[in-house]
Amino acid sequence: MEDPVYKKPLPKPVSKTPLPSLEEILEKQCAELVELAQVRYGIKGSKVEVQLTPLLIHDRMSEKHIFSELSTIPDHERADCVLYALAKGEISAPLANRVLSTLRVIQGVKSRGHLS
Repeated sequence: MEDPVYKKPLPKPVSKTPLPSLEEILEKQCAELVELAQVRYGIKGSKVEVQLTPLLIHDRMSEKHIFSELSTIPDHERADCVLYALAKGEISAPLANRVLSTLRVIQGVKSRGHLS
């Protein structure tokens, strides 16, 4: 009878495909955000009627100016207006992503009662 001997498990084979770079991941994320916005507002796919407060925001505006424009409309329409501007190509995906992230942080702070 043989003595029990511990045998180290063989390592699993490592994938031969390289991992995408951070830049590639960000580009893919931006492309997906644009596509999501276009589908949501019927720019890509079937036609959808959108009823939002008219808002003029574009890429040449700073984030500060975009937020001052957004402050003139109801809270519940702000993210939709940013996505709609993105879908129409008026703002870039990275800018829309930053604005949407900031809107989410502001909403979280408001919900905790730290802002009125």
